[in-house]
Amino acid sequence: MASSSRCAPKKIKQGTVYEIAEAIDLAYVSNRDFRMMFLRASRYDHQAAALQIIKYLELKRLLFGQEKLTRNITLADLNEDDKDYLESGIAHISTKRDSSGRGILLIFPSLRKRDYEVENVLRARYYVIMSMLEEHQMNGIVLIYFGALPS
Repeated sequence: MASSSRCAPKKIKQGTVYEIAEAIDLAYVSNRDFRMMFLRASRYDHQAAALQIIKYLELKRLLFGQEKLTRNITLADLNEDDKDYLESGIAHISTKRDSSGRGILLIFPSLRKRDYEVENVLRARYYVIMSMLEEHQMNGIVLIYFGALPS
């Protein structure tokens, strides 16, 4: 029984973006901190963590391209519209934490000064959330969404 559970990750990753990421930079996807992020989020269910890693890599490739798949996304990786979204103040990281020590991300859609493409919003939010997780991964993040979009 133990040997079949060890084979599961190979079956899960077969033919996925994970294999591409391994071929690009094995150290990135094998990094203990990287893997622990997904194990913690899945309450140490290794199969659920493996599936989450694949979904994460698929999203990352979709948003940033395959060439950025195996490296941390920085502000320099965002385009001007992504940065404009960040500078608008729509997404704000609070300097305070909640009573459980979690980081707080505030979203204020009413501060939107123009329409943004979905890709710009997703790349900007990805960047903010991943930046927050560097500090708050153990306790997590709270997302507070204020109000509706302006009409």
